[in-house]
Amino acid sequence: MNDSRIKKIIERQVSRLLNEAEPTSAPADQPNTASSPKTATSAAIADTEKPKGKVTRGAIGSGKVKDKVNDAKALATKNPKELMKRLGVSGSSGNTIAERVLSIVRSAIYGTDAMRDAYLGAAIRENKEAGGEVVRVATRDLSPRDGALYMLHTLTAADNLDMLGTYDNEIVVGVLGDGIVIQFK
Repeated sequence: MNDSRIKKIIERQVSRLLNEAEPTSAPADQPNTASSPKTATSAAIADTEKPKGKVTRGAIGSGKVKDKVNDAKALATKNPKELMKRLGVSGSSGNTIAERVLSIVRSAIYGTDAMRDAYLGAAIRENKEAGGEVVRVATRDLSPRDGALYMLHTLTAADNLDMLGTYDNEIVVGVLGDGIVIQFK
């Protein structure tokens, strides 16, 4: 086997392990109902009122991701309820998506001693460059990069549990200067 084929096989297996891959073919006893991603997406949109926004990773810098950050990512996708329980987050409040995100971020920060030690706090700010409101999060004993990754996984878990409600925006978690910024695009 050549290197590119081995790499593809490994990537496919990792994706399956992370539950992020779509099946490449239907089992023999089940018909393939989604003939193409476009058809499946069109059908999904037709069945719902509006497409929902999503939580994504913004600019955070490069480097090795710590094991604990990877553990949070795994929980956010495979067992979001457990991650929220560990953080002491039971839901969100607020009328706008920025207010609901702030509510979840603050609940996570003040929900455990470890998070209180890692973060200073969070607030909604107006940002002309971003074209509206952003949530700014300040870190204490945690680098902004690691803090942004933790917040990304926290918001992903909250989104997976529908704690963010319905929103049309893309929620982008990244690093800006010496802190974390959560933008709504």
